[in-house]
Amino acid sequence: MLFQTDIGKQLFNQGQQIADSQRILGKWKQQDGSLSLEFFSDGTLLEERLLNNGKGTYKLLPNRKMELKIEGVLWGTNDATARYDISGDELTLTPDAGAGIAIRYRKVK
Repeated sequence: MLFQTDIGKQLFNQGQQIADSQRILGKWKQQDGSLSLEFFSDGTLLEERLLNNGKGTYKLLPNRKMELKIEGVLWGTNDATARYDISGDELTLTPDAGAGIAIRYRKVK
């Protein structure tokens, strides 16, 4: 019954964010090996690319959304919002903009 109320949904989302904020920590490598993301507990991240590395920030939002801000390859900042899903050692990011193609990562151990 509690989950059907607005307060119940809010509490569920907050609990999910706490669990996901712990599960997302660490390094994730894209399946083709061209890119990796490393998430840190202070809300920063490191994107390792073929050409160079980019520093940035991330923030987990309600309803499995994530806000990302990462230094561009040559200049500027890339800002994006994506839907995320963490299942075991797999992370899937689906950008809200563009073609919305899911990008899959595997946890580096």
